[in-house]
Amino acid sequence: MRAILSLLIALPLLLLGGCQRRSSLDLSLTVHGTLAESHVLARPVAVELLDPEGRLHRLRLREPDQIDLSAAQALNAPLHLPLRGRLRPGHYVGLRLVFADSAWLEAANGSRQPLKVDVRGPFAPLDVQLSAHDRQRLTAQIDLPASVPQQGVFHERLSFLPALSVSSVGSR
Repeated sequence: MRAILSLLIALPLLLLGGCQRRSSLDLSLTVHGTLAESHVLARPVAVELLDPEGRLHRLRLREPDQIDLSAAQALNAPLHLPLRGRLRPGHYVGLRLVFADSAWLEAANGSRQPLKVDVRGPFAPLDVQLSAHDRQRLTAQIDLPASVPQQGVFHERLSFLPALSVSSVGSR
């Protein structure tokens, strides 16, 4: 009877310990290219990773602030995107940044034009294997001219769909 009672007490602790085996992800963002005399203001809210079975794993940003993707700091140095949560160990084959549904194209004179945001953009190819208690560092690169394409008869810019690529900086 004591053995069964000990097992009943230990089983939840073992299960809880198994659930704690997670991996961390450090994500940075760089921007390539510019839009002539315009700034793109967008607010990243989450990152989604895809595993080989097609399951989606989402991590939210801790403090989602609007960022100027055309700012010199975004073009010259990676912006750290602090994420909440951890991932299950395993293989991941795709990554996409999820942005809030409103973005802006701001002209040099300060006027703003809304950009329609596709919150479920395409996944960038990824080939990352995460192990338990690992911390993987990734850098997502946005191709700004491809993300805000010219459209229509007057070549206006109406939408924001992040054209991403991802590089693995390594684990620690």
